[in-house]
Amino acid sequence: MLLLSLVKADLLPRLVSGGIKRRKDARTSFLVEFGDTSCATCELADHQLSEQLKQNKLDVYYYDCSEEQNKLTCKLNNVTRFPSFVLFNPDQVKNKPMFYRSHDNTGVSIYKWALQQAKKPFTVVGSVVYLTEETLKDEQFVLILTKEKHIDTWIYEISKIIKNVKVLVKFQLEDKDIIRFNVRELIKDTENNVIKCKNNTCERYEDDKDFDVKELAKWAKN
Repeated sequence: MLLLSLVKADLLPRLVSGGIKRRKDARTSFLVEFGDTSCATCELADHQLSEQLKQNKLDVYYYDCSEEQNKLTCKLNNVTRFPSFVLFNPDQVKNKPMFYRSHDNTGVSIYKWALQQAKKPFTVVGSVVYLTEETLKDEQFVLILTKEKHIDTWIYEISKIIKNVKVLVKFQLEDKDIIRFNVRELIKDTENNVIKCKNNTCERYEDDKDFDVKELAKWAKN
């Protein structure tokens, strides 16, 4: 069945070779559509799904298995048909990637399934491969730039306190990251940078070393 093309796969954020492994390091749930150029139905679609994506309750990516450098990853993840929708949860030793098995390939059904299966409380925390003007356009968000790989405690505490604020996690800035000026000017060369923005006004959490995560979350919420 051809899906509606309101949200096409080539417009979704794309993961490239090594991208899934790097994305796993963020320790948050995410959904991947594995596709192929020969697959006519490889599109995430329908208006309801596009609205869900805008809310950013769960990160969704597209992975092109027809590209030579991506074929091994597709094989290792046991992707044998296209499209395949796979949910990756934190702690992959205990939580293996989950495949969407239903014949209902409408975007909203896939997305609802993923939200139901995503490991809590991580669905309230967004993580990004690259920062763009699009990811930072929300009226209110919190950006965490950190070199700390084990941020599970941070995420858990923050997600308990912040319910409806988008939280973005990056381990290091890269050349492809596009950050608007009022955010970039607050970033310092330190282990951690936590920046909150509301109504286009941004400020930095100054206690960037041994801060109390609960206090940080309360600050980020207000």
